[in-house]
Amino acid sequence: MKYKNKEVYIGEWKDDKKEGKGTFIFNNNKDDPLGIPEKKYIGQFKNDEINGEGIMYYKNGEIYKGMMINKIKEGNGELLYKNGDKYIGQFKGDNRNCGGKIIYRNGEEYEGIWEDDEISESKRMKKYRINLDDEYIVCYLNKKYNREGEMIYKNGNKYEGLWKEGKKEGKGKFIYYNNDEFNGIFKNNKEYEGDAYIYYENRDVYNGHIENGLRNGKGKMIYNNGDEYDGKWKDDKKNGEGEIFHTDKQENLK
Repeated sequence: MKYKNKEVYIGEWKDDKKEGKGTFIFNNNKDDPLGIPEKKYIGQFKNDEINGEGIMYYKNGEIYKGMMINKIKEGNGELLYKNGDKYIGQFKGDNRNCGGKIIYRNGEEYEGIWEDDEISESKRMKKYRINLDDEYIVCYLNKKYNREGEMIYKNGNKYEGLWKEGKKEGKGKFIYYNNDEFNGIFKNNKEYEGDAYIYYENRDVYNGHIENGLRNGKGKMIYNNGDEYDGKWKDDKKNGEGEIFHTDKQENLK
């Protein structure tokens, strides 16, 4: 698709929205009054926005490869600078944050903690082993592991939100290695208690209540074929009143 502002999208669609793999070419007019810094993006789209793994080419010559959320660098990634330097590590809010390593073009390297694109002397990154098979990295937590913090697991999972005595407690977001998400309330280190928005790997979307890791209470599921169910759930199964919307008809459940 070619837009009026000369931007171009080539890729997958769903419900008239960019969804799946695609390529987006930004307005590269040097006289662009908006000053858009991006040149071209190749990667994942979700909900009509740049979301997921991809490669972003910038007009200043920089190239970013990694996770993006709404066109912003977020999570694991690599940033190659025009001068040949390269940063490998964590991003948050489009900036280098948490643990990372920069490899300079002359071969020298620096590995440490970053805070809003600057090397931080006050923040620390520590590794903790919780069992024989798993290890995780903690960033931006105080000594008592309270307040807000970010956890990056060795298997690629990521949690950011509130903590209490080393456990997830309160509002937070858990992003799985396959890009599924839970965004809701945590209690006693259990992820699935509260209202949530979950994006499944097969492109199903659930918006509703979760208890003990299962769909319970009222919620809406939008399936990848376009069908929808809006109603009550019990232990991940439809239970009670609800409405099923097929692509060609509607069905009421009681």
